[in-house]
Amino acid sequence: GLKETRRLSDLIENLLLSARLEKSYQINPVLIDINDLISRVIEDIEQTYPDMRFREDYSENQMVGSYDKIGLHSTFYNLIENAAKYSPKGSEVTVKTYKEEDFLVIDVCDQGPGIAENEKSKIFDQFYRSGHEETRNTHGTGIGLFIVKKMVDFHNGQVQLLSNRPKGSIFRIKLPNNNS
Repeated sequence: GLKETRRLSDLIENLLLSARLEKSYQINPVLIDINDLISRVIEDIEQTYPDMRFREDYSENQMVGSYDKIGLHSTFYNLIENAAKYSPKGSEVTVKTYKEEDFLVIDVCDQGPGIAENEKSKIFDQFYRSGHEETRNTHGTGIGLFIVKKMVDFHNGQVQLLSNRPKGSIFRIKLPNNNS
């Protein structure tokens, strides 16, 4: 049905993007309000995951900087969709944004099974998939986090994986605050 079609087109888009990231991707920085972009991504994902709750927690009214729009859209889409996909139905995915020193910080927090210590360093590799039982029966390609990592690298940012409390994961992205 429609859901499958959508999933396939997302997948193809991701594959094409990951191929270009290896070779020819050029970032095209434009002024972006991160909060605005994330809100739009969440609206999209809510349609596919109607039984999940998404909470937007923006401590700043504006998180504006000069970034690659397609790249960041793909980054946030991959992270937030992953969070929804690997979390128990009906649980909450929280996206927080705030400023810290010279960075704009985006935290995507889920209540899923979490990621084993020995996998934390590998999950950003191309085509790597977690061996966790709960994650095996979800569709995944192992490309999403590779794109996230590459895209954040292109922006001279950082991506970190932290543990959420009481359970789950937090993916933290720090982008240089280049609008000051």
